Amino acid sequence: MNSGKKAALIIALCLIAAGLVLGGLALAANQFRPEKLTKQTSSLKEVNYSVDEPFTALDIHGVSGDVRLLPSADGRCRVECMENEEQTHRVEVRGGTLYVERQVHQQIGVTFSFGFSERDYIHIYLPESDYEKLILETTSGDADCPADFSFGAANLSATSGDISFRSGVEGALAVSANSGEVEIEGVSPASLSVSATSGNIRVVGVDAGSLSLSATSGDITLENATLSGEGRLKTTSGDQRLEKVSCASLTAESSSGTKRFTDVLASGELRSDSTSGDLTLQRCDADSLYLHATSGEVRGSLRTEKVFFTDTSSGSVKVPQSMSGGKCEVHTTSGDIQLTVGN
Repeated sequence: MNSGKKAALIIALCLIAAGLVLGGLALAANQFRPEKLTKQTSSLKEVNYSVDEPFTALDIHGVSGDVRLLPSADGRCRVECMENEEQTHRVEVRGGTLYVERQVHQQIGVTFSFGFSERDYIHIYLPESDYEKLILETTSGDADCPADFSFGAANLSATSGDISFRSGVEGALAVSANSGEVEIEGVSPASLSVSATSGNIRVVGVDAGSLSLSATSGDITLENATLSGEGRLKTTSGDQRLEKVSCASLTAESSSGTKRFTDVLASGELRSDSTSGDLTLQRCDADSLYLHATSGEVRGSLRTEKVFFTDTSSGSVKVPQSMSGGKCEVHTTSGDIQLTVGN
């Protein structure tokens, strides 16, 4: 027998031995009753929970599937969700808060599950439009909060789903998504914080105190926004696009994405720091500007005159020779600098 055949025989024997060991472990876990190994995951079915107690806050956590908040047509609270023998929900009011929480029941035997073909969801029909607080956490579905409701404060998170939020918020609004998209529209919170790992962030029509947007490998879009305080944006490998934004100050950081700012106005400082992406400004302005790009270009137009301070290692510079206005400091390593005023 040659060496190749010997190696193949050894590998085959090892695989057979591993299979026997795993089978023995499975039998031992089931008290050496092999009939239990054939147990299958049961199908999901719709279940309704009626909630008669009053509540002023919502806490939805540890759930899977799509979560939607909906206005109740009959003025009564009802929770509609999908369940089976392995997955049920606890729905109850405690201390004035409606809790909706998934419960996973331990099964005897070995179950091989490759996911459900049925649509998994939780629909919560709410009798009121105003609530003190919302906590919503879903592991594998989308979250949707429509404009029908408003909250004193809200905190939402999704592991592998998208988040859509259009409800009113008076205090702090915090949203995080791991591998999904985030879209926020028409909100007016005291503070807005949004983070996404591998999805895009889109914020439109907000009137907030402070704002913080952070995306690791997704893009950030901010449109028609008014901020009484500071705005902070950070991307690792995504682009930043801002249009019609006014704020007290703005700080935008990026590693390898481009930035395009149109009609962005800051009463204080506008600061942009890029590693390998271009920065384009169209009709933007601030009391003072600090613009830095390592291997990208800085170009575009400002609304009012500035005193320019520029520095580049291997790029060209073309800026107005103005001696009045605020300070505009521009630094690049290997990118061109080209700015105009009044266009």
